[in-house]
Amino acid sequence: MFSDVGNASDEDLLRSLDQEWSDRPQELLTRTGHTVVSVFLGSIMVFGFLNNLVVLVLFCKFKTLRTPVNMLLLNISVSDMLVCVFGTTLSFASSLHAHWLYGRHGCMWYGFINSCFGECSVDVIFAVLCECGQSGQANLATWERCAATVRAATVQMLMSRHPQTHGYAT
Repeated sequence: MFSDVGNASDEDLLRSLDQEWSDRPQELLTRTGHTVVSVFLGSIMVFGFLNNLVVLVLFCKFKTLRTPVNMLLLNISVSDMLVCVFGTTLSFASSLHAHWLYGRHGCMWYGFINSCFGECSVDVIFAVLCECGQSGQANLATWERCAATVRAATVQMLMSRHPQTHGYAT
């Protein structure tokens, strides 16, 4: 299939990948297996969303929690909440139906959303570790540095995911 990649256009390559895609893949799980997976995904979706919502509410309610490093931790919480809303819901519903909803596009959306928000979380976790390691204390970080870190992590995530939005794998 890829022996003549140099001669093929992007449209030809995408067309050949679409021909190989099957919305009904080989069944690897029984109906009971899909139900068990659905229960776990549903639990992750509900508890993950609610726990991260509690973090968001506490951050907004108590002004003493509004520190620069806590803003970075809040960013991780929001990112995880978005994974629960946009990624886990599709995986949960797809598991209930025993195949990807929306076919190949649903599968690609799931991978894209989880990689975007997951990478953003990892970048911010790295920033938190750097802030705590540089200062020796978490409370010496400045708002400007933390806001710049969140912006940089978001821009880096969007730039690294740009090829996937156009059909190219990284």
